[in-house]
Amino acid sequence: MLPELTIQQRDNLAMIGSLMRGITHNINTPLSTIIGRSEMVQMRVQKLKAKCAAQISANDEFEKIARDLTLIIENTERVSDILKNVTQKSINEQLDKIQPINLCLLLKEEMSFLEADMTFKHKIEKACYLDETIPYIKGIYSHFSHSVMHIINNSIRAMDWATNKRLTVTGRYDGTCIVIEFHDNGCGIDEETRAALIDYLKNQPSQNIKKTGGMSQIKMLLAPYKSVFNITSIPGDTTVSIRLPV
Repeated sequence: MLPELTIQQRDNLAMIGSLMRGITHNINTPLSTIIGRSEMVQMRVQKLKAKCAAQISANDEFEKIARDLTLIIENTERVSDILKNVTQKSINEQLDKIQPINLCLLLKEEMSFLEADMTFKHKIEKACYLDETIPYIKGIYSHFSHSVMHIINNSIRAMDWATNKRLTVTGRYDGTCIVIEFHDNGCGIDEETRAALIDYLKNQPSQNIKKTGGMSQIKMLLAPYKSVFNITSIPGDTTVSIRLPV
């Protein structure tokens, strides 16, 4: 049986709303470039007309116009990509039906969406190794997207102390399972908590677990997919992995 979505959907909408300020910033930056360069093109066209009228070489102005137009096109495409990503994510988050999902594409979209967070965008070095040809898995999009967000947010918080913050996300297929891994160089998890958390995720009772860092919700969301979790951790080297049978 799939878990109830009502509370989760409200949480997702709140999360999207909290990131809208960053998304707006990301949109306004390339738009400012588009407007500024467009105005410069207009001015240069006027200068070009005057030069041509005076039979003066216009090559330099043509080159400048070409460069400006290239920047206009590039930044327009950036705006288009941002809007497409936000729109598609909003649609996917509200779908409560089972559908084929490419988890590596989902990871790519989630990482792109998180660029709206200025800390994530500018202060964390990110690496993604995603095999987009992996088999599709049938499920509800928001189950996976919400789980990914929780794990990445845990990594971001764990890296608060790190000078050079690094996050690596890997998605691959090993022949029987889709394997997703999240690695960060944050503060790590002490061994007692890590072992208790693993027991908890395996449905084994544990008296030592105090905080799950959102893993309780991840466990609930991914339970229908027979997910298997593993966590390895020392200070500066933590990996959370999820195996999902296809």
